[in-house]
Amino acid sequence: MIRQGDWKLLYNMQAPHQLFNLKEDPEELRDVWQAEREVASQLEKELRKVCDPEEVNALAHEWEARQLAEIDDILSDPNGASRLEWQRCVEG
Repeated sequence: MIRQGDWKLLYNMQAPHQLFNLKEDPEELRDVWQAEREVASQLEKELRKVCDPEEVNALAHEWEARQLAEIDDILSDPNGASRLEWQRCVEG
């Protein structure tokens, strides 16, 4: 996500990117990505000056996998119950 002036770009990995004009649409109800491709392109360039969105996404997924593995370790009972078994117990 990057904001510049009245514009906010949501750079999504597994969903369409979204662009909002916060001055005209402060509640972010109207995605103007298609209508304002030049603005979207400029904001994406600015975002890439700060980070590589694909790399950050990959790092986030790696962190999530490590966290889930730790949860598995914490929640596993001595008989080897898996996270899914615990989830079924919690969800009832």
